[in-house]
Amino acid sequence: MNKCFFRLCFFCFLLINGVCWGDSITEPISIAYINTATVKAPFMMGANKYNQSFVDFAKQYHIDILLSGVTFADSKDQISDEFTKFINDKKIDEDAINSKLNKNSNVNPQTLKISYINTGKLLDSFHIKDLNKEEQTKLVAELNRKLKIYANQYEIDFIVNSGDSTKIIYVNPEIDITDAFIKSLNNQEGVVANRRGYGITNQVIKYINADKIFRDAPIAIEIQEKLRNKYKDRESALVELSKQVDEGKVEMSVYKAQKDEFSTDLSKDKNYEFKKVLVYANKKIQELALRNEIKFIFQECAFVNPRIDITDDILRN
Repeated sequence: MNKCFFRLCFFCFLLINGVCWGDSITEPISIAYINTATVKAPFMMGANKYNQSFVDFAKQYHIDILLSGVTFADSKDQISDEFTKFINDKKIDEDAINSKLNKNSNVNPQTLKISYINTGKLLDSFHIKDLNKEEQTKLVAELNRKLKIYANQYEIDFIVNSGDSTKIIYVNPEIDITDAFIKSLNNQEGVVANRRGYGITNQVIKYINADKIFRDAPIAIEIQEKLRNKYKDRESALVELSKQVDEGKVEMSVYKAQKDEFSTDLSKDKNYEFKKVLVYANKKIQELALRNEIKFIFQECAFVNPRIDITDDILRN
């Protein structure tokens, strides 16, 4: 199963304790989701104007993070209809949109401090495109290690970024701490130039480890065992054939053809079987999110505080 369904590559929330960042704000920041597939844009609206409309909409309604893709978003809180009205110059119910954005809620003790990091910019600062594959892998691993240290140093709870399963349309530049993190990597003072380095949200946000679900869910374990039993004889035969190639008894082309056939068949079966895991996981995520009034669920974070990780809750179910 292609895990890009469950991946979330380079969009980051950082929860920081306020050291070096200036005063924290007391009003909650807003995270919102728009299902772009349901948006009905004016007939002659060009792509540039359409894309700019997201930014204009976010700024007008004080949305700090605007998403167009996420693992889970409560349907009650989607603002797709409001955005459609906005780009078609129709009246929007202010109370309704403020309610969806939690503007009328008080911050509670479980709130999260949230910031954003642009990891594309981070990687570019190290000229990653000039590196070979091995060097790129080492760089990413080292940055992840240092990001974890940075997160612990500033009491960061949640780091998540925009990728395959999470798309970010707009982020308030006032909660972008990319430059500060880069400075910290270069042993410079990590001070951001903007007015604040983080915001506080009272929206219920959680994290799941997709790799762990694909590995440890009961249905996933059953599938792995089923595939092992189905292909173990063919795998053993390939090992034996490889030895015969080394001894000069069999042509390499024969071995390569059988190996390619084995890989193709195994890949097809994996894709088919692990669709069941995807269906299982999505069902459990939806149930858990709705039962616990979770607004957003993200995946594949660079760092996450265990207190907001609900992977084991899903597996226990």
